Amino acid sequence: AVSETTREHVMKYLSVPGERVHTVYSGLSDAFHRPLEQRQLEETRKRFNLPARFLLYCGAVYPPKNFTRLIRAYAKVGPARAVPLVIAGGSNRFLSAHELLEPQRQGISDWVRWIGWLDNADLPAVYSLAEGLLLPSLYESVGMPVMEAMACACRTLRANRYGTVELADGAAVLVEPESIEDIAAGIVRLLEDQSLRAKLRAAGLERAQRFNWQRTAAEVMDVLESLPRARSRPSTHAAAEEMQPHAP
Repeated sequence: AVSETTREHVMKYLSVPGERVHTVYSGLSDAFHRPLEQRQLEETRKRFNLPARFLLYCGAVYPPKNFTRLIRAYAKVGPARAVPLVIAGGSNRFLSAHELLEPQRQGISDWVRWIGWLDNADLPAVYSLAEGLLLPSLYESVGMPVMEAMACACRTLRANRYGTVELADGAAVLVEPESIEDIAAGIVRLLEDQSLRAKLRAAGLERAQRFNWQRTAAEVMDVLESLPRARSRPSTHAAAEEMQPHAP
């Protein structure tokens, strides 16, 4: 399972015994762990026309992502602080075409910038430039954008439930995802509490060290090697002989 949240749900809803489900977190490409030069950051800022300060949403839009509440919360506090919201991805995956119009309904279209899907090569710089990643999802099994953001020293705001809180470990602003007011208050803290920002940056970088493919591979091997060996079966030749009729 990619998280303890997923492991618990597999056991609960599929009735799989706990000893048969092991949690192994995904790794991250080395590109997310590698510090970038200021020149690289500024090249990315220019290429995507990114503002000096911005908040980031990264991913598709579909019901568990809680996009409408996120936009309504941002509308309360983001424009007043002159910090745009940049949306990387932002396409409707299913049942959320109406949500893409929420910035327009809130009258903040000029403050929300859609830059489309990014190549993995561009993501580290965009995370590094952002004031913070906003992901107050109703459900995430683990939340890859959160892992990527932490590795890039990007502060994160996320929901206080399921996979995103599991990954937090003191490295996130946690909010009640069904409360627009709580999400808005969390955004203000993420932007303005300087001691908190320093703590989130350091804690995120430390937490992200856990997520590398070498560790993931080693943990998968540990699981495979712990499995009981299959009982040896007779060879095809021996089995065929056993099936032959014997003379009385």
